[in-house]
Amino acid sequence: GGVEPTVTDAHAVLGRVEHLLGGHFTLDRPAAEAAVAGLAEALGASLEATAQAILDVAQAAMARACKRVSLDRGVDPRTLTLVAFGGAGGLHACALADELGCPEVLFPAEPGVLSAAGIVDAPREAAATRSLFALEGPAWAHLGGAWAELCRAVEAELAAPERVHGFVDCRYTGQTHPLAVPVPGGWSGDGLRAAFDALHAARYGYAFGPERPVEVVTLRAFAEQPPPAVPAPAPVPAQAVTGPATVGAWSATLWLPAGWSAARLPSGDWLCRRTQAATGARQGPLALALEVHRQRMAAIAEEMGATLMRAAFSANIKERQDYSCAVFDGQGQMVVHAAHIPVHLGSTPLSVQAAIAAGPMPPGSEVILNDPFEGGTHLPDVTLVRPVYLADTDPAPAFYVANRAHHADVGGISPGSLPSPRRPDGTTRALTIDDEGLCLPPSRLDEALRDRFAAASRTPDERRGDLRAQEAANRVGAERLRAWAAQQGLAAVAGLNAALLNYAERRIRAALTALPDGQWHALDHLDDDGLSDTPVPLPVTVRIQGDTAEFDFTGAPDAVAGPMNAVRAIAVSAVFYAVRCLVGAELPANAGLMRPIRVLTRPGSVVDARPPAAVSAGNVETSQRLVDVLMQGFGAVAPGRLPACSQGTMNNVLIGSVPGASSPWVYYETLAGGYGGGPSRAGATATHSHMTNTLNTPIEALEHAFPMRIVRYEVRRGSGGAGVHPGGDGLVRAYELLAPAEVTVIAERRGRGAPGADGGGAGAPGVQSVREGGVASALPGKVSRVFEAGSVIEIGTPGGGGWGRR
Repeated sequence: GGVEPTVTDAHAVLGRVEHLLGGHFTLDRPAAEAAVAGLAEALGASLEATAQAILDVAQAAMARACKRVSLDRGVDPRTLTLVAFGGAGGLHACALADELGCPEVLFPAEPGVLSAAGIVDAPREAAATRSLFALEGPAWAHLGGAWAELCRAVEAELAAPERVHGFVDCRYTGQTHPLAVPVPGGWSGDGLRAAFDALHAARYGYAFGPERPVEVVTLRAFAEQPPPAVPAPAPVPAQAVTGPATVGAWSATLWLPAGWSAARLPSGDWLCRRTQAATGARQGPLALALEVHRQRMAAIAEEMGATLMRAAFSANIKERQDYSCAVFDGQGQMVVHAAHIPVHLGSTPLSVQAAIAAGPMPPGSEVILNDPFEGGTHLPDVTLVRPVYLADTDPAPAFYVANRAHHADVGGISPGSLPSPRRPDGTTRALTIDDEGLCLPPSRLDEALRDRFAAASRTPDERRGDLRAQEAANRVGAERLRAWAAQQGLAAVAGLNAALLNYAERRIRAALTALPDGQWHALDHLDDDGLSDTPVPLPVTVRIQGDTAEFDFTGAPDAVAGPMNAVRAIAVSAVFYAVRCLVGAELPANAGLMRPIRVLTRPGSVVDARPPAAVSAGNVETSQRLVDVLMQGFGAVAPGRLPACSQGTMNNVLIGSVPGASSPWVYYETLAGGYGGGPSRAGATATHSHMTNTLNTPIEALEHAFPMRIVRYEVRRGSGGAGVHPGGDGLVRAYELLAPAEVTVIAERRGRGAPGADGGGAGAPGVQSVREGGVASALPGKVSRVFEAGSVIEIGTPGGGGWGRR
């Protein structure tokens, strides 16, 4: 009953909860109705419809969080019973079970004191783990004995163990995230491979054959014994309730929606199950229904990402999370893009359009592409597009799903497929797209193409594994979209998709209208193209007219001989991202946002390169400078609203085995730096910024998988620009090679640091060096060289610009 309506107010309005703690607290229903009435009037809806819509929005957000937490742990909520604990859990549990796919809900006798009751009633448990990291083969002959020993250990901790069970955490070699195979206490070690393959196929849609060994990571054993004897409450008579209905307890209330039934158990708990199928979309205020839909679509894209990460094999995807997932309507318009990699915002939609234009995609098919000139960005970024049919007999897809992942190596003249113009022998070379790896136009993915893709790489097994993970992600997205369309009806979902695009368009037009009309210019530079020391200018002209905007990059110079060229998709992505930053509030990342915006580029220029130009660094470096120049342009349009420039580079580090190595390997990562200071706060330190928000690979994972050691990893103190709100500091990371390797560095902001804003100082430029035989020497910002074991390559990343003159 406050000024703004709450979830509790909505429950009170709908009559689902009237009092708390057995009647000791009574809710003020008139006050709750008054709070909801204001929103209902603004929406032009009834009091009850508005209250229900408030709950729908809240429950969509809860379900999204539950999915994220469950999937991050490799748990499928559809296999679980949802336990409704806490005073409010029972009011939302059945709706959440519908969203999560849980088959049943358990409502304890007193949910509000469940934790306290659990201390008394829970069985005593002993647990033990043993890490093995045992590869399939002779080592598995000892699994049964190791398991028996672990079970004896947990049994010995309890006086009278009643049950022993546990899990064997397994993964295919190359994966990081295991799946837990349940095993009984008397397990002998047999049947593990078949059980794991079946579990992997159920979770991800595929399993590898015997050519891909399985690794046992950990054994986990648990023993249980009954709790101490306490006076048991008298058995409760059986009772059945059919929804819609409320079931009251002293500490909580259960809301049983229509289509659900509940049976009371002798313990006093209620077991709830859906007995009738859901009956389609609920009518309510469009604005709130739209938020529910946005949450659901975002959850689908996030679940795709979680699946991709857990099933992947390369550090790029499973550790650094260098991937993006998105959902599209039946026309290929982007409806939602998960909060993954910003440089993909404007380019992934172009990949989907290119896939559609390439020809029909039958049900179950996948189209693969990485061609930068047909919707891609650079060759390591591989996109998979899948059509989503509601039925195999449908004439056209109802949706599309797509994901893009950075593969560690797709061929080319240097490990990692981001070659430098500076050769290992110190000479320079002009580059073309052919030097950067295998280029795939939109093509139907089949086994022959998988073989061709893998064969082009220095690490073919890893490529196969990552490609399968991408397929698994799209499969999950397709399944969830079909379920959502079945629940809501395709017409309703299509209408909400269109409304979501229109909403984004209205929001961006309103933001543009609030800006002054006019024309502004900004200019920044790339350090060089990798061959010469000549800076490469990147000018932009920003034009605002009413509720439209134009971003003109036609003054950019011709494409360069090095790899710094960007395709048009990169310029579009930079504008997409910068505009979202300008608007400030949360805005759906979809096709509607770009409707009032024009991006002008000149074909053949450094920001609209054409074949055979080299483009590998345009995606990672030129994209960052485009954001910098756009931020400076917006700084003139809206003074005092935007931060100073951030580090302005991704600090690409690629390290791979030398030719002839017995076991080829490739490692790639980008390094964080300083954020620019802003109008209200200092810039963040050692953080990925703007067009990338990937992670640095954990040191333990890096050293476990590759022949190198991290000998220094720290904040680069004092590298942020001075100001009222200083720029964030960069970092220092040093790699000691344990085997000969070819090292490539592609980095920017080495000549000049990130500019400050509103009188703030520039951040410190980045630096890099190598120590060989105890002697340190500087390295250029763009270089490829072969180093011997024992060499230490050290990177110091740039700081962000400061904001405001002190």
